[in-house]
Amino acid sequence: MQPPRGMEDHPVRDVSYDDAERLAEWAGMHIPTEAEWEWAARGADARVFPWGDAWAADASRANWGGLVVDERHETTTLSVESLPAGLSWCGLHHMCGNVAEWTSSWFDLYPGCTAMRNSYAGKYVKVIRGGSAADGDAITLRSAARNFVGAGPAAPPYPENAFQFVGLRLASYAQPGLDHVGPIVRRATGGGLRRSALDADRFAAFVARTWARADQPVVDHVHVLGRSTAVVLVPVTYILRDDIGPSMAAAHARPSKWRTTAGFVARTSEREPEFAAGVLHTDLPLLGVDLRTPDDTSSTKSRRGQPKPPATRTGTLPGGTYLVVPWFGRVALTTPTFEFVAFLPEPEGKIPSVEVRPWSSERLGPPTLRPRLAADEGGLDFTVLLGGKQGADRHAVRLRARLPFAPDAFHAVLARTPFLRSTDGR
Repeated sequence: MQPPRGMEDHPVRDVSYDDAERLAEWAGMHIPTEAEWEWAARGADARVFPWGDAWAADASRANWGGLVVDERHETTTLSVESLPAGLSWCGLHHMCGNVAEWTSSWFDLYPGCTAMRNSYAGKYVKVIRGGSAADGDAITLRSAARNFVGAGPAAPPYPENAFQFVGLRLASYAQPGLDHVGPIVRRATGGGLRRSALDADRFAAFVARTWARADQPVVDHVHVLGRSTAVVLVPVTYILRDDIGPSMAAAHARPSKWRTTAGFVARTSEREPEFAAGVLHTDLPLLGVDLRTPDDTSSTKSRRGQPKPPATRTGTLPGGTYLVVPWFGRVALTTPTFEFVAFLPEPEGKIPSVEVRPWSSERLGPPTLRPRLAADEGGLDFTVLLGGKQGADRHAVRLRARLPFAPDAFHAVLARTPFLRSTDGR
């Protein structure tokens, strides 16, 4: 895992898309989409190559076609800051040649394309862009060229495959947390919650990035000095849906008994949690939550035969990606397959954790997920439409809970980052 001596400033290569995405999330950034990558390479004037429309047949603008070799006469790379004559319109190096780069986009046909049929189209392979030092044909080095075939025995470019001359490039959104939403949603869905159920455009987050300050020197274009920390909340669109499991389908068909707080709590006080309200991701451990007791053998029913909550103990929950589930009138966290993990602490005062109320507004406001630095904790407060076949927008469920962070972890983040930003700009 160490770069060859003398090549520490060369681009990383021979990594899979999955590797690249994990690095991007660690840094608090994202792998650019295909459209983002092409815009950075071509700009508003749609250049054929990053520097313009004329091809340069030598190595002054791009490292391509084996023109640069090592002492063994094998094709090799150049440092990330070399060949300034080949900069793109926005000042990026090596958008052509050197190493090709993963994008986060699945290969698919462009909208309106009817002239081509391709078995790779769909969510099968990722698009690689930019060409590499090993490419000897100028047509594959155009900024519009799409590589969805891969190369060599590892082809095609499934996310888990790696290629000798394919690396990565990182991008960042201005809105805190948006870089993290994609990976979080992918981890949280598939085990019982569908991606279509999440309202990924309406999320809340606070993020700490460990980047170089504006007045610090940046070496070899490396601005990231350490891992990022993010706490992100993504709500569902409706709690009651007709496309996730038989219990939810039945509730969606007859939602009238759910439209009071008492009725909702009674119907979500089942033996196992199954009605998700959203997804919570935290890189920080949560201190003082009610964890499920290991090897709990107590009865899951009360003396009257009604379900009762599991036995719990106060403990520390490690960081991770969890479903937010209203269960027994409290805010619970479960695995993506709805296995109960912990109850979050209830709000201070006489504020209910779960509350159902009529809803007449046309749209919901953004969730609230805000750190309280002096108290070493944060708070979540968000509202989700109840849903149901009969008037899906007439009632909403509000969930509130505290997020008690371990002081040593929370203050360590503040000590090593120049800023902490939340979605409201604070």
